[in-house]
Amino acid sequence: MKLNKILLVSTCMTAPLVSLAFPSSVYADASKSLEATAVAVKAVRVIAHEHHHNFQIKGRVAAQEDVALQAQATGYLMSKHFKEGDIVAQGELLFSLDDSRYLAKLAQAKSLLASADANLNVAKLDYKRGISLLPGSSISAAEVDGLLAAEQLAQAQITSAKAQIQLAQTELDYTQIRAPFSGRISNSKVALGELVSPSSEALADLVTVSPIDVSFQVSERVFHQAKKKIRATGADLPSVSLFFDSGEAFSEIGEITYLGNRVDKSMGTVAVRAEFDNQKQLLLPGQYVELTVKESLAESVLLVPQRALLQDLSGFYVFVVGEDALVERRNIDIGELVGNLIIVNTGVMADEVVITHGLQQIKTGSLVNAKLVDAVNSQLMVAGA
Repeated sequence: MKLNKILLVSTCMTAPLVSLAFPSSVYADASKSLEATAVAVKAVRVIAHEHHHNFQIKGRVAAQEDVALQAQATGYLMSKHFKEGDIVAQGELLFSLDDSRYLAKLAQAKSLLASADANLNVAKLDYKRGISLLPGSSISAAEVDGLLAAEQLAQAQITSAKAQIQLAQTELDYTQIRAPFSGRISNSKVALGELVSPSSEALADLVTVSPIDVSFQVSERVFHQAKKKIRATGADLPSVSLFFDSGEAFSEIGEITYLGNRVDKSMGTVAVRAEFDNQKQLLLPGQYVELTVKESLAESVLLVPQRALLQDLSGFYVFVVGEDALVERRNIDIGELVGNLIIVNTGVMADEVVITHGLQQIKTGSLVNAKLVDAVNSQLMVAGA
């Protein structure tokens, strides 16, 4: 009876030891089962990249000089000396008015000068004779004073006549309208034979073509940040690239030449102007263009593909592959786009692995089997960053 009890106890104690002695194939099956529960995803490493911060904004092209050619004299338009829409040189004759009135007025002024000059000669001789007769009491001192005053009056008439000649010459010059600077002229707004005057409409418009300005507005915040960074780093003002409506890039890079001295109260913006070389005359005043304003100094930033971004009420976040291949949520603060990539200001570090594909199948704490792809560097090459 005691022997049977001992055997029973012995059997119960050794049974668990026997049950743990599984063959190696059982462990292999368990490992495969664990791998099967890991979600297959694609991911990239967060990379640090030297980047020139930039932003896009609309701008409007404006000529540096833009004038309406106005008649300064009254007369009939006699001739035009230009082809509409052509480039004209500074000083080039553009319009001629009937100048017959002004030629006559100039001739009259010259004759008055000749008369005044003759009067002055007579006055000088009379005064000289009076002086010579004064010692012999042949003439009184009062008469000599009168002769002196007559000479001075004749001299004043000379000055007046010269002024009249200058005025008449200026009015005559106004009958020839010349280009005040080199540029492109518009169509003529008046017809030959039409009576024009200073109160008439402009004869034509003239604008400079190169260099040419592009004006745009930046927010007060952007303006302040840029000025602060430039003071801190000693960097140059940002460069400006220009793009047409078609998306084609303009070949020349613009230089900022003007920063406004006040904030627009209604818009909260500051006026900025950039200058572009326009020798090919592809830019026209009044044209709207797309601008990219790019900082002169590069700054190290972290980049991830835009498709890695997720968003909820808390803001933007990404899924990071953490220790033991478990998914972690990282709330992030994002910056500007660089091609299909986006700058991440906070929330991740360089070389961390961010999931880009399979996002709908995972959540925080999910076990993943991440396949790394080199999407970030390849997209940087495409973006030209």
